[in-house]
Amino acid sequence: MGSINYLKMNGHQGKILACERGIRTFSNGEYDRFTLDVSFIADLKKDINFPHKIIVDPSHAAGRSDIVENLTYAGISAGADGAIIEVKINKGNKPLCDASQAVTIDNLRKIIKNCRKIKNMAD
Repeated sequence: MGSINYLKMNGHQGKILACERGIRTFSNGEYDRFTLDVSFIADLKKDINFPHKIIVDPSHAAGRSDIVENLTYAGISAGADGAIIEVKINKGNKPLCDASQAVTIDNLRKIIKNCRKIKNMAD
């Protein structure tokens, strides 16, 4: 929200796209990642004074590929307009960064198909 206000205060005239990437929590150990704040997405989508699109970044919040799919669905169900997901194109190729949170292209296809169903149910 601070970034959006900063852009507006400094004369930004174009469209703004907000991205929920997770919030920092005080957990340690295995769950020392960012917590995806789907309630923030749902709240903003109901705010008539917030005219911007929101996307969700489940890869960043998850840090591991096995939960990216479910976090994507949670974000889309909460009202996100889209998602940004890290993908590894070939099973043999390892992404240069964040390889542990990248999903396969087949998994991405499944996620897209199911997200479309979720969005259609919401409309």
